Amino acid sequence: MKLLNFELSSPFYGIELIGLGFAWDLHNAGTFSGLVVDADDNSARMRWAISGHPSTKFSGCTLLFIGLKEMIISPRNEDLPLSEDLCISGISKLIPEPGERLEYRVKRQWHENDRFHLLFQFQSGRSIEVDADSVELIGTPTADTRQGVVSRKVYCLCERQCWRDEATISPSGRPSRLRKNSVEVACVGINWVS
Repeated sequence: MKLLNFELSSPFYGIELIGLGFAWDLHNAGTFSGLVVDADDNSARMRWAISGHPSTKFSGCTLLFIGLKEMIISPRNEDLPLSEDLCISGISKLIPEPGERLEYRVKRQWHENDRFHLLFQFQSGRSIEVDADSVELIGTPTADTRQGVVSRKVYCLCERQCWRDEATISPSGRPSRLRKNSVEVACVGINWVS
């Protein structure tokens, strides 16, 4: 597998991805939100919501596995709460020898052309082992940094009352977030003020 635009902070039991100008701490600042396999293009996506330093520019990140070859998902410890499935306990490069015990499949030094799988271990005891041609780190922009998203003044034309506030406008021109006094508002009678 080839890591296209990031590195692991450590090749065994690391918790950070180094890429896109940030250290992505998936243990302390990340919440795993899921895994999707796409049969149309033989890819897989693992997603995290992020808090902390990268959250000023990114609200999350995705690892996009291209040319998926193998994925092995181990069982979780049923005695632990489901919330433990949200937290990474370690990310490792693995020697692709499926019969070996896990501790014999990690190593400290890797050479550029060494073949490896990636192993994601969670606090619940669940692990996900992935083999693919390549993997890319993709940042999920926060609402304020998405292309075409702007904040504009708005006022309400509904029967209740007119008011002015700010909304985040998506590229389609529809409000994606409208707040009045820090409360989400759903109103159909909206006029935009430039």
